[in-house]
Amino acid sequence: MAFDKDTNTITLGENSDFLVDSGVFFIHMLRKTALAGDAPAGQLEDWQVIEKWLGCKGGNITPVEEEKIGKGWKAYLAIGLAPSLKLQEAFDFYEKQYKEADYSFKEDKPPTEVMDVFDRLLAFSA
Repeated sequence: MAFDKDTNTITLGENSDFLVDSGVFFIHMLRKTALAGDAPAGQLEDWQVIEKWLGCKGGNITPVEEEKIGKGWKAYLAIGLAPSLKLQEAFDFYEKQYKEADYSFKEDKPPTEVMDVFDRLLAFSA
């Protein structure tokens, strides 16, 4: 994992996967803002969806859960359905790249409600 949750940085190196690490970063930031106490109800609800999926009630996100997030995020990108028109070109690129690499996302695909949270995280930032 090249994402450092203490400094909120992603270090690019030989074994790093920026796209996967970005998904982990987004989920850590969602957790942080949702649990800050003054988050909008939607953010708290989104965190509760992720928390249920990970099974990490109330605690910190573990390295095993980060790996699950990374795999789920990669599968989400590989499906190729962007949350906004502005992002569709990028999603088309990732879908093609993963197909060419023979990556099968079916085993790592998160539930629909989790992908809906991913959509909101990206659509909000795009």
